[in-house]
Amino acid sequence: FTYSIGGEGYLFKYLSLNFSVAQHYRIPTFNDLYWAQGGNINLKPESGWGEEVGLSFKHQYNGLSATVNATVFNRVINNWILWTPIASGYWAPDNIMRVWSRGVEYRIILNYPVRKFTFSLNVMWNYTVSTSEHAKTSNDASLGKQLIYTPMYKGNGSLTISYKHFSITFNQKYVGYTYTSADNKSYLKPYFLSNVKVSQVIAISGFKLQIFAGINNAIDNSYTVIQNRPMPGRNYQIGCTFYFNKLNTNTLNK
Repeated sequence: FTYSIGGEGYLFKYLSLNFSVAQHYRIPTFNDLYWAQGGNINLKPESGWGEEVGLSFKHQYNGLSATVNATVFNRVINNWILWTPIASGYWAPDNIMRVWSRGVEYRIILNYPVRKFTFSLNVMWNYTVSTSEHAKTSNDASLGKQLIYTPMYKGNGSLTISYKHFSITFNQKYVGYTYTSADNKSYLKPYFLSNVKVSQVIAISGFKLQIFAGINNAIDNSYTVIQNRPMPGRNYQIGCTFYFNKLNTNTLNK
């Protein structure tokens, strides 16, 4: 059994406060236990508690809809399961005795219709500190250091322009320094990613078909997510998505 409690209430007309306290418990997955060359059958379940407090501002003015959220969180987890590279050249999961994760999350959502066009801006920013708080040995270099492959700073912003059932989205991502060693002496440099996507929605007998095309890493940036494994440069994507749930044709035809 796990337990949680939370609530939300308005401080002012457009400003609300929310909070939550929750127990965390997660058993190892099948891959954690049995993945060929890396699975660890001796893993223990994760357990711990987390708390969140957030403020939310929502307002509409002359067609402009604005939502701004800011959340502060704190989590202490015992036996945190983390996959890391080992000496044999592949990755394997292990339990980190205690991890303290805390930080702040921001989000801004703006929507503004202009005649038949709709402009939407969605910006997210995360600052997360996740550190090992219990040494396994007397000279454990990871004590109090940021977990590997867990960047402190991450951001994501998207601007979407829609006209009837056609839309174009410009997306910009940012990932800050990512440590690759337990003592935080080795790291991957920050990088930006720019993506562009266009899509068209078509109604077919009351169902919805979305056709899309995109350019990933549009500025052809050189970056690495995992050490010694460079990511692709500019690349292209096309596809379609068919939704089987019936649509409200009146809403689609607006």
